[in-house]
Amino acid sequence: MNADSPGNSNGVLYLIGGGDEAYNSWSDVIFKKLVERANGGKFAVLYYDEADDWMCNYLKYLGAKDAFHVIIPDRKAANNLHVCREMLNADALFIEGGHQQLYVENIAGTCAEQMIFEMYRQEKVLAGTSAGAMLLGEISFLSYAGRIHPEALFHDPFMSNISLHDSFLGLVPNTLIDTHFSERGRLPRLLMLMARYYAETSRKITGIGIDEGTVLEIDAQMQAYIIGNGKVTLLVPDEYTRFLCTESKPPQMLNLRLHQLSAGACWDLKSEYSYDDNRVESIPIDGIQGGTVDEMRARSGAMDEAHQWRDIMVVRDLYKNPCSAAMQMNDMLRALALGEKHAGILVASEGIMEIVGNNRLTFGGAVPSLVFVSQQGKRIGIESAAADAVGKQSLLNARVHCLHDEFAYLLDHHEVIPIGQA
Repeated sequence: MNADSPGNSNGVLYLIGGGDEAYNSWSDVIFKKLVERANGGKFAVLYYDEADDWMCNYLKYLGAKDAFHVIIPDRKAANNLHVCREMLNADALFIEGGHQQLYVENIAGTCAEQMIFEMYRQEKVLAGTSAGAMLLGEISFLSYAGRIHPEALFHDPFMSNISLHDSFLGLVPNTLIDTHFSERGRLPRLLMLMARYYAETSRKITGIGIDEGTVLEIDAQMQAYIIGNGKVTLLVPDEYTRFLCTESKPPQMLNLRLHQLSAGACWDLKSEYSYDDNRVESIPIDGIQGGTVDEMRARSGAMDEAHQWRDIMVVRDLYKNPCSAAMQMNDMLRALALGEKHAGILVASEGIMEIVGNNRLTFGGAVPSLVFVSQQGKRIGIESAAADAVGKQSLLNARVHCLHDEFAYLLDHHEVIPIGQA
């Protein structure tokens, strides 16, 4: 967390995963709840460039007493006392989407940033959508080359035209937040950003991915609630997680916990920071049956599209068609959540997966491969008025491994081991 930011603040954070807002659409429900959180008060709508009044008019249509733009195109405007007073006089702040780096370049270390902290201290509502939501985590992902597609970072997580910035706002400590998450297939991108941050700082951070039309609402006690039609994905390191990251070869990660939570679920973010979580514990991985080697070899010739073994789903040539990559990943995670499959493997177009010996998979190529191990049936950690329904929709305690040429995956024991032990 930024040293100047509040350590024990009492504001409400309302992080929206993006999507096209419109009258009489999904956004009415989500934004009306936002207006209610601010008790129908005044909204300051923050942006870095000239903008029309659509969002201001929309918030007023949904019940806000008033809504007005605060435009900060440069650092001079961010230190303007009139601009800062306007922000502080509002009951809520809404940060529009766009480009994170322009917000950071214009506002970090200015009077405007201090006003955001002060609004949070005064128990006001801070909200953002898309890039505006991503800025509220401790680590901001900044791109200097427009939108960075997930496959680009998967191929080169150390690319020079992006940076990870950890001295702006930091209202959700120890997190890196991404949005449009399932719709744009950004799970590999978030994993690569977490690996890069570890390589640069030796810190393990939690990754949060928010789907479009979905809200992660965080209260004063850092209890997070999911609202809306999509899911929130949590990538959580613990004492078993290992990162092996250098710029000379693809990064590798072992034993990240993955949770996908649906509407009605809640999560204690404080416990994740200390890795002392009473809601979702670390559970030893159970064995699975992956079929005989002959069965797998007989089927391996047809793995140029989504392909299933008995208990394992394999998606090969991920990103060969970027438009279908998100759908392939979502189908695999849905199969794990429903208990239809026990494991899933994502192999990108430039990755290699080979079957060796009796039951071993090895990996290589220009990019790593991702192995997901489900532990469904151990549905703990959900609090909801409709817990059974939420449990059926949520994937809890899956383990994610990002593997390259140093590790093998044993199908019969469901275990990842160093190549030297294989």
